[in-house]
Amino acid sequence: MPKTSEKEKARPRAMVILAGLLIGLLASAFAVPACDTGGEDDINGEGDADTDTDTDGDTDTDTEEPPYTSALVVTTDYQTGAYSTIALDGLTVTQDINFVHSDAVCHFDPLTGTPFVILRLGADAVDVLDPGTFDIVKEYSVEASSNPHDIEVVSADRAYITRFGLSKMLIVNPMTGAEIGTVDLSAYADTDGIPEISGMAKMNDQLYVTVKRLDRENSWEPVGDSYIVVIDAATGQVTGDIELTGTNPVGAPEYSAALGKFVVALVGSYGTLDDGGVELLDPATDTVGGFIVSEATLGGSLNKTLCIAETKCYAIIGVAGDNGSNTHIVTFNPNTGQTTGTLLQGAGWVYGNIAITPDNTELWIADRTADNAGIRIFDTATDAEKTPAPVGVGLPPSDICFTR
Repeated sequence: MPKTSEKEKARPRAMVILAGLLIGLLASAFAVPACDTGGEDDINGEGDADTDTDTDGDTDTDTEEPPYTSALVVTTDYQTGAYSTIALDGLTVTQDINFVHSDAVCHFDPLTGTPFVILRLGADAVDVLDPGTFDIVKEYSVEASSNPHDIEVVSADRAYITRFGLSKMLIVNPMTGAEIGTVDLSAYADTDGIPEISGMAKMNDQLYVTVKRLDRENSWEPVGDSYIVVIDAATGQVTGDIELTGTNPVGAPEYSAALGKFVVALVGSYGTLDDGGVELLDPATDTVGGFIVSEATLGGSLNKTLCIAETKCYAIIGVAGDNGSNTHIVTFNPNTGQTTGTLLQGAGWVYGNIAITPDNTELWIADRTADNAGIRIFDTATDAEKTPAPVGVGLPPSDICFTR
């Protein structure tokens, strides 16, 4: 069990990024999940019905799955939020379908085919979207000041929601919000009772939940050890925990089919490069093996990492600059632990998120550059940019989820 100490105050994404611009390096709150791009979607080829294991690890008997057709893009200027869609075929944009809370992230559930928008600190609710029109068909509260960070649907009538501001996860009917129960993680909290429960991923019948354990009275610094808690998805029982090599995991564990493991980015203390790195969690043994690359090698504080091949991963890092923190997107080889290139270097905290298309061929980047914001698309085979200009989606983009 973890040591007892103190927690941090839940804070909105706007405060996180603005703070980073002032102090030089920061955490992006898109560690949440936000859109679990690496671990949940099953992409089946054409053919007869068969039994297969999808990329979130569930063994299913199914027919041909419908293709992914759109990207749901959440946007924000930190005062107003909205969401738009981009058609994968032709990149046609449907802009500002609805305006939402300024601190929001998205999640697509392939099991029910449903997109969700999670309204975080200050709204504390979940929007259920119609998968055809993307209109909001239901909004439900998950408790005031709870600051929901992620949702994971495990069956048509059961989902888990992480709440950064409370010590208990919520179990609900994902479509209605009707409460089924809670998962008490107060044993992992510091002295004020909040463990900072953040991102989440599903593999077979288990949930892997990041527990950050931060000190709100000390500049949001990590306290003691950080964990991934393992929960039985059917019962909500905690079955174990995995002590991480570093502290302060950012976002959800991102499953890499190429590596057969979850990728976990650990930032430690922001602005300090000797305490963070990327490690792999093996779901076959529920163990981690230490950093495969350090923040010092990457050259900045980690924000998000996705691995698409045995020899290739992408990472967003925050790099100290003369006027605050800058964001770079770099590549590294998970086998050698060495960087292999720099895709982009942004002035300021401009790269809000990255996502890999379900077919693994494109890297989508949420570029928040003030005078030219939009989605930029790169070929993952060559790292060549495919978009002559960012695809405008209204307000600056902050999160990306691919939908069927």
